[in-house]
Amino acid sequence: MVRFVVMGLVSTATYFLTALGATHLGASVEHAHIIGLGISLAVSYYGQKVFTFRIDGNHKRHGPRFLIATGIIILMQFILVIALKQLGLTPVWIFLASSAFYPVASLIIHWSWTFRAEPE
Repeated sequence: MVRFVVMGLVSTATYFLTALGATHLGASVEHAHIIGLGISLAVSYYGQKVFTFRIDGNHKRHGPRFLIATGIIILMQFILVIALKQLGLTPVWIFLASSAFYPVASLIIHWSWTFRAEPE
């Protein structure tokens, strides 16, 4: 659990800082969200596989599962971002809420499915 929290903090900080930085450079909230998400996903996959769950190899199993699980989380997170923008929240609050949502959803789906130990 400690490794998950550490990796979650690293990938969440990557998302938050990248997305916020992109808005400061003129990107829309939606585009900034996508940019931050893309970069943080690479950090997340590598970190969760190698550091958190300590799973060697088997990218054929874990890679597609990570993409499917992440796709579901991304869709739900994007809906959250759009809804919060419609409520008139500032980018900082939108990205904070989005940053809080992702790790919880990620823990649930990656622990229960993506990186679950293979039956022997």
